Amino acid sequence: MLMLHRSARVSDVARTLCFARSSVGRWINWFTQSGVDGLKSLPAGRARRWSFEHICTLLRELVKHSPGDFGYQRSR
Repeated sequence: MLMLHRSARVSDVARTLCFARSSVGRWINWFTQSGVDGLKSLPAGRARRWSFEHICTLLRELVKHSPGDFGYQRSR
């Protein structure tokens, strides 16, 4: 944002930071709408589908069986 404030072009900022011009444009929109808070990182990815405890329970059950119990004939 400082580079833009100092009259740098969007394409120059993108080239300097090795980002696409569309990314710089998105940052400008976020800054215009929400100020500095709009530039803060969002959590990566989507929310977990299953809880950690649920996954651990499933794994405990799975390791009690062999791959053959699930229809696998052999390993490679």
